[in-house]
Amino acid sequence: MRAFLFEWKKLLICRRGWLIILSVFVIKLGYLLIADSPEFANIELYRNDYIYYMQNVEGRLTGEKINYIEETASRSAAAKSEIAQSYSDFYAGNISEGECDRQVLKQQDFAVRYKGMNALYEQYLYARQQPECRYIVYPNGWAALLQNDELDLLFVLTLLVLLIPMFCNEYLCRMDCLAITTVNGSRNFEVHKSAVSVILAMLLSLAFTIGHLVFCIIKYGLPHTEYPLQSLVYFSSCPYPVSLGQTFWILAFLRMFGAAFLAALICFAAVLTRRNAASCLLVLCVVGIPFISFSDSLQYRLPMPLGFLRAVGYLLGNEVMADSVTGEETVIFSQVSAVQFLYLCVVSLIIIFWCSLFVCRRNRNKIVLYKTYQKRGSRLAVFLFPCFLFLSGCGKTSVPKEIQVIYNSTSSDFYQDDNFFVKAVDQGENAGIWMQKNNEEMINMVRSPFRSEQICANCIYGSDGIVYYISSYSEDDSNVRLSRREGKMKVCVLGISVDSMEEFCKFEVSYQKNSEWSFLNFVTGFFMNKKNIWFVTDDAVWQIDLFTHKKEVLDIPLNGNISYDGRRIYYIDDEMRLSEYDTETGRVDKVGNIAAGVYVLTPNGIYFSNLRDQNHMYFDRRDGSEVQMIVEKNITSVEIEGGVLQYYVSGDDSVHIMKLAEDDK
Repeated sequence: MRAFLFEWKKLLICRRGWLIILSVFVIKLGYLLIADSPEFANIELYRNDYIYYMQNVEGRLTGEKINYIEETASRSAAAKSEIAQSYSDFYAGNISEGECDRQVLKQQDFAVRYKGMNALYEQYLYARQQPECRYIVYPNGWAALLQNDELDLLFVLTLLVLLIPMFCNEYLCRMDCLAITTVNGSRNFEVHKSAVSVILAMLLSLAFTIGHLVFCIIKYGLPHTEYPLQSLVYFSSCPYPVSLGQTFWILAFLRMFGAAFLAALICFAAVLTRRNAASCLLVLCVVGIPFISFSDSLQYRLPMPLGFLRAVGYLLGNEVMADSVTGEETVIFSQVSAVQFLYLCVVSLIIIFWCSLFVCRRNRNKIVLYKTYQKRGSRLAVFLFPCFLFLSGCGKTSVPKEIQVIYNSTSSDFYQDDNFFVKAVDQGENAGIWMQKNNEEMINMVRSPFRSEQICANCIYGSDGIVYYISSYSEDDSNVRLSRREGKMKVCVLGISVDSMEEFCKFEVSYQKNSEWSFLNFVTGFFMNKKNIWFVTDDAVWQIDLFTHKKEVLDIPLNGNISYDGRRIYYIDDEMRLSEYDTETGRVDKVGNIAAGVYVLTPNGIYFSNLRDQNHMYFDRRDGSEVQMIVEKNITSVEIEGGVLQYYVSGDDSVHIMKLAEDDK
């Protein structure tokens, strides 16, 4: 026992192990605080409204709850439409201000919680498919806690830093030879170190898991631990009747077992090679190569620590992807059955026992392999490590300087500069990003040899001679079978310099069906600055941090055009007033006294249809001067393309054109 306690003291105090562990906890906490984002951003943004309705229907769906949701959703949508009509009638002078206030107040309770009901309704549609095992529960906390299927690389590196020197440093100073000369010295030297390694790995795994649990409780809350696991969309095909709370402890136990397996492997590698670099390289290869190269279905069937460290896949059922054209189904992840899992555990225990036996008997049974190849192995490790760094390194990409320009979502497929214009086309044989410079022949800026397999969204963003566009592609069947971790869809925001035609990637993400990034399928426009990128979809404006990829849904209604001037986002709010959102301060203000039906933003001001004057087109210079009437007709839509303002008049199907001043293009 004294030798066992001495090993703990030497690891935690003499080698400053406590400091390493504390630093890792701080790093993980900082990462969670910075990078963690809710699975369902709409629920978090409108949480109070969501909870208002959810508390009446949470749990198993019944006929009464179904009727309540359907009726409330219909009334909320109708109330939102009626409020917009009331404000339009008021600005047009059809009703008085008092009558408008009475109509709005009558519908306010339902309209103000429209977004919360909309978020709940999506969850309701999922639960209704299998009401016996899919309950309605607040999902963000459980999703953050249970759905992390990635390998915790920081945990693996922490074990390597703590455990490998515990053996290899002793060999470097020949402490193993001194231990052999004492009574039971070899057993004390190896057995106690192995026991300390395994116990430390399991305690660290449990501590990290409990820490994540506490974080999720504080940030989100974890209600109703007794609800079925299938209540979460991610586990929709789970074949086991387990609850949310039981799932947490199952995953915690599996990861503790994986940590013990990894610790035994680290001890084996350290005793086999007796060198820090070689041991680290061996363990990283055993864990990293399957993670990078093998399919998820295979990773969870290998008798290695990787599957147990990830753990979540053991609770997933079969996942199938159907071809959108032929309807043919392809299994992209096959379930690990109970019998397969039992065999896997038995084989893993045998490997752990063999590794422990090898470690305990290493000093008494000298292996010729070590004597013959010790120096060669060390030299090989020293040679391979720089090679790995060289192959995995990335050179610094020279990205041209960014200068923001005016953006309007109604003209998101067009960008014009002094001597060129660019047009996005997403259909037919001419799909691509087409540029015409100085009246020359139009060329496709998408030069990728695989562009026939790519899908270019019908929206671009231009800034200072750089054109950004969205490119996406789906993996073919063979790649999907190899790895589902890379996702079934990859979306990139690529920038092309007009002068040099050099292409670089500004934003990239891979995602799977029904994942948190699925909103990228419905992007209708985007704009960016050096820190963030904003995606405009059919129902929301998403703000994404370019560095951390942290997502946030902005409380901006989509009542027509969305504009951006490099700092402020302009939009029409639910009161039909033109408003602006400051992206740096988060402040929301009204733009003058403008009540607009439609509008566009230009460098010199705003063209809008004035609801206060029969939808006539006015121009606001944003310099404090009075607005000016431009067109005395009922304007129904307006957009800008290059130096031309295009608008439609009520009762007239033809497009009207008005050329803008040179500095207003």
